[in-house]
Amino acid sequence: MNSALLYTLVLWLLSVGIYQGNKPLPVGINFASDTVYTDENSAQLLIDLTSVDSLGESVYQHEIFDSVFSYIDKAEHYILIDMFLFNQYTGPSGYVYRDITGELQEKLISQKRRFPNLKIDFISDPVNTFYGGSIAPGLEELKINDINVIITDLKKTRDSTPLYSSIWRTFIQWFGNSNKYGIFSNPFDPEGQKVTLRSYFDFLNLKANHRKVCIVDSPGGPVSFVMSANPHSASSDFSNVAVMFKGEIAHQLYETEKAVAKMSGSSLHGEHYMAKNTDLSPIQDYAIQIITEKQIKDRLISNINALMPNDTLFMGMFYFSNRDIIKNLIRASERGVIVKLVLDPNKDGFGFYRSGVPNQVIAGELLKKSKNNISIRWYHTHGEEYHSKLALALSRTTSASLIIGSSNYTRKNLDNYNLELDVVIEAERSSPIIVDTRKYFEKIWTNADNIYTADYEQFANTSLLKTIQYRFQEYTGFGVY
Repeated sequence: MNSALLYTLVLWLLSVGIYQGNKPLPVGINFASDTVYTDENSAQLLIDLTSVDSLGESVYQHEIFDSVFSYIDKAEHYILIDMFLFNQYTGPSGYVYRDITGELQEKLISQKRRFPNLKIDFISDPVNTFYGGSIAPGLEELKINDINVIITDLKKTRDSTPLYSSIWRTFIQWFGNSNKYGIFSNPFDPEGQKVTLRSYFDFLNLKANHRKVCIVDSPGGPVSFVMSANPHSASSDFSNVAVMFKGEIAHQLYETEKAVAKMSGSSLHGEHYMAKNTDLSPIQDYAIQIITEKQIKDRLISNINALMPNDTLFMGMFYFSNRDIIKNLIRASERGVIVKLVLDPNKDGFGFYRSGVPNQVIAGELLKKSKNNISIRWYHTHGEEYHSKLALALSRTTSASLIIGSSNYTRKNLDNYNLELDVVIEAERSSPIIVDTRKYFEKIWTNADNIYTADYEQFANTSLLKTIQYRFQEYTGFGVY
């Protein structure tokens, strides 16, 4: 190749990488809804916790999907689900605490058969078909039973790994993919269907529709769930959090999910049922807003910066690596804000060993730069993950703000690459959902009845090599977080 062609190719790839990493977002992505005001009975915190008792036995407190399933059993008109992981792959451990995937599939199909006019929209991520290289039996069963399955078109979203994705978009994407003729092992299901090399090439773009949302009709109106949990069998014993809402917030959720369906070349079927309700409650205990993608980071930073000396920030997080959030947490600690973090140690993942990156590296940095003013505990996992994603900001007077949902606090999750969805609840400190969230934190922080968390020293790690690994992965996108 002569030098002119080489320079042209490099310039082309650079241009593609810059454009695809910064291109205009599809309409409805990076969205902040109107604020909905409601009474305190319209929102409820749901908790999944796996812990260990004094005898070393696992203890499970799991509420999220039990609640979802109870409302699916009542649905007659409409159900909308947008979930990242929906498959029965188990990883090398083969361990499944509960077949959540199979239960959800059975519930949806059973309810559809009971009420043939019931409309069900099911949005998911292409990872479940390994990017078109394999058949996902659960999704196929939904389709056979007249459930509208939408696989998110991630080509429409921005690329988080421009060094690689520019090559993929230039040379590879045009070949599409097929669930036939695969000759390579599926990394998520080594004993299952073989996949194509094109699946691996697509996987290396490392981006996702990471949302976890459910809307279900009920006799009293729509019920909505915004959660950190996946309906994924191998994730069934993970610790997670969710908020269940009754009423008007469902319409705001529906609007942002319409954008995902449209982006993916499809549409939803709940327009008649989801017609906006104008008969709103006059009681305004909670101010609720749906936020997606970078709007989550903007609101979180705003909440952190509003905290004053002796105010408190509680945070529970699976992956934490975003530089902007880290800098603002350190500044908050410097001005006297009480910051308490519960982090997953990033050592376990579906039977695979994980290196502790990024959380173990970030925890050491936060303690050092805050001069130990930030307090950190690890969730004491035993093969499962602390998969929660929430932040609770408490003023020392009366107000509080809770952010909860699908988003990890990483570059991919917060800078308009992945599709994410969180909810913000503004309320008084004494309101039920804020009190329940504080009790949740105090329970796991103090190991009130079982062993939930461990001291920082148990998984402390300030390895230079892992710090370099974290920095490289965070800035280039070449990482799972």
